[in-house]
Amino acid sequence: MAASPPHAFLSTILRHKREEKKMAQKQVLDKLSIYIPLSKMAQKPVERLIGLSEKKDRSVNYLVVEAILEYLDRQEKTGGKKG
Repeated sequence: MAASPPHAFLSTILRHKREEKKMAQKQVLDKLSIYIPLSKMAQKPVERLIGLSEKKDRSVNYLVVEAILEYLDRQEKTGGKKG
């Protein structure tokens, strides 16, 4: 039997975390799905996000949205230049 892909593992963990917290249902207006390249998996981004979300008592989604917004702000300030 083949191993489950990493994104299936993340989906399962996040689904269980949502069920555990029994959060109120919210209407989802937009969705974003990401693929983590195999070359980045050694850095364990999913596990690190889950750990940080527990430490900060925030959802993984919250942390990811904050990171994206901070990245966009930095890029817009520099005109998207590398460095």
